[in-house]
Amino acid sequence: MAEESLSKTALEVQESFINSLKIDKRKTIQPLVVALVGLVGSGKSSVAQKLAPLIGATVIGGDRIRVELRKRGEPYKHQVRAITEASARFVIKNGGSVIIDSDHADSNKRENIQEKVEQVGARLIFVRIYSDIDLAIGRIINNNNKLGEFFEGASSKESGDYKPAVIKIKEMWSRTPVHYEWNTEKGGAWILKKLPIEFTADIDTSTIEWEKMVEDLSRTLLNF
Repeated sequence: MAEESLSKTALEVQESFINSLKIDKRKTIQPLVVALVGLVGSGKSSVAQKLAPLIGATVIGGDRIRVELRKRGEPYKHQVRAITEASARFVIKNGGSVIIDSDHADSNKRENIQEKVEQVGARLIFVRIYSDIDLAIGRIINNNNKLGEFFEGASSKESGDYKPAVIKIKEMWSRTPVHYEWNTEKGGAWILKKLPIEFTADIDTSTIEWEKMVEDLSRTLLNF
């Protein structure tokens, strides 16, 4: 598969982003790329930040890259993925492992990352993150001020007069059918879908036990 072409400005963003990464020496036997699967507000970032120091991994978050591209007026749909992959390769080549804080529920995205991971001799791990949907919405609302940075410089067509949290909730709602299916029994409820992915762990961040689940996952990964 050919590499995604980047504009000159996007290449500058990529270089700046890579230079900002703090690469810890991996604690796992082989280099790992941990790809997260989860809806907006599910707790992916919290899990990534908790897991990273336990296995010696660097977190690569798509939102940070989007922020920089937005500030420079750059389109980011494909360029975020290309910068993420280039950053992951850099980390692996410099003795680290990677946690990609982005949703990998889509099959094309998974196939693409699988190919790129194999090219650098790493092992790809999928971890599912989920939570009660009402709790996820609450998290988005509570993080409204932090989300403001993401939408700084967004066009009026994208943001209008909406608060950043509203835009994130709209994104969450549009992707809910990817992760959940509606069950009409007992008044109706969203039920987590069974996805065609082999997960190394499923972490429910709605529970007080989620940090222990991450610690258990780290012990599993340290043997990989």
